[in-house]
Amino acid sequence: MFNATVSDISFINCVYQKYHRDSMEIEMQGKAMRKTIVASRISDMQKRRCGRSCVYCNISRNLTREQGFRNSRRRYLNSKGNKGPMSSSKKPTGDEDDIMSVTSDIPGFFKGRCVFVTGGTGFMGKVLVEKLLRSCPDIATVYLLMRPKKGNDINIRHEELIRSEIFDGLRNERPGFASQLVAIRGDVTLDNLGLTLEDRSLIEKKVSVVFHCAANVRFDQKLKNAVKYNTLGTSRVLELAEGIDNLDAFVHVSTAYCHCEQPVLEEVTYPSHTDPHNILQLVEWMDDDVLDSITPKLVGKLPNTYAYSKNLTEQLVSSYSAKFPTAIARPSIVTGPWREPIPGWVENLNGPTGLLVGAGKGVIRSMHCHPEFSADIMPCDIAINAIIILAWRVANLRPRQPLVCNVTESGDNSLSWAFVLDTGKKYLYENPLSDAIWFPDGSIKTSWLIHTLCVIFFHFLPAYLIDLLVTLCGKKPL
Repeated sequence: MFNATVSDISFINCVYQKYHRDSMEIEMQGKAMRKTIVASRISDMQKRRCGRSCVYCNISRNLTREQGFRNSRRRYLNSKGNKGPMSSSKKPTGDEDDIMSVTSDIPGFFKGRCVFVTGGTGFMGKVLVEKLLRSCPDIATVYLLMRPKKGNDINIRHEELIRSEIFDGLRNERPGFASQLVAIRGDVTLDNLGLTLEDRSLIEKKVSVVFHCAANVRFDQKLKNAVKYNTLGTSRVLELAEGIDNLDAFVHVSTAYCHCEQPVLEEVTYPSHTDPHNILQLVEWMDDDVLDSITPKLVGKLPNTYAYSKNLTEQLVSSYSAKFPTAIARPSIVTGPWREPIPGWVENLNGPTGLLVGAGKGVIRSMHCHPEFSADIMPCDIAINAIIILAWRVANLRPRQPLVCNVTESGDNSLSWAFVLDTGKKYLYENPLSDAIWFPDGSIKTSWLIHTLCVIFFHFLPAYLIDLLVTLCGKKPL
């Protein structure tokens, strides 16, 4: 329907940066009040022992290093009779109270370690790799599972990755960072991940932390493709992890929308309604037409085949939790980074970015939802921080069940879809996109009937009309 140019993506980056600058001004104005709120919130976190809140607490305390957060934590420790910060040399016993009393040292944890990452060339994967290399400079090696793509072998793709703008800051600080980033030829869609015996042996002997981020995130894909990539691919990564000699943490990146049938998404694992092994066998032998016909029955109340495949995948990860320490991160709608490495950096049109570009070009005129509903948007850098801390935490706790973290907004600083739409309009009017087809406008519709009529008259009919005119002019339709 529309094509985004490089300038459009750059504009989106500028919108994010401008919006975050405005947000930081408001943040500075309310800093004193926020310190008091954070102090009481940390106390509440400790009382509830909430897995997600504990991760958020660690993010605030150990990564951002804001003085207000440090003071809040010190007040909390003093209120409990502690005279000063706990030493990081204290060995945890596995109890959650013990692990929370230990001052975490994330860079120290990764010092000298070898890490294996799948999906490292994707949006979240790149931010994860950059964060590990920049904030954990003494990490030994980050091994990236990488497949040839579009005629380029892994060596060319490795060079392209290193030259990516997301590594500009790291490149200026440590020009030799590329020596810590090693590409390993492989593919989650192949048996044994397509690894050679030498590469598999290397991983099994050296790696101690695995981040599994690889996924096909298309919502409209057929069930067979979703299951083969997301579920079967994860099964192959789990089999590799089982053979690693000294695995301290396996972190699987899932989604917060793989259990939509639950009224409240708790930080626990839920049994899937269908056995993942049976579904893996089903997609192997069943005819595509028959499989497509039963897909709605299998998916049930889940929104799409992507969410369903992730639902099955969590069940697989849970089955390995007794063999090695596992964790499941469930981010919600991930968007451009808030602060690092580049505020607002995006490289594709997935999620809210595509919605903003489509609305800015005038082709999206209606959105079906309730305007007061929360837009559970999570900046990529916050999600990645939580995922990294989750690896540290599961390695220290070594639980016998998966450690689950819902990387979602808590309700304390929520944004409504109405706010997102109004803010988008504001910046789009000030900075219009290139090649806009129609004046950016439209609104949120709570009525499905009204929304459908608007889609017919303002989406489909104008699209067909424009394609007809373009065809009559002898050009290729949009």
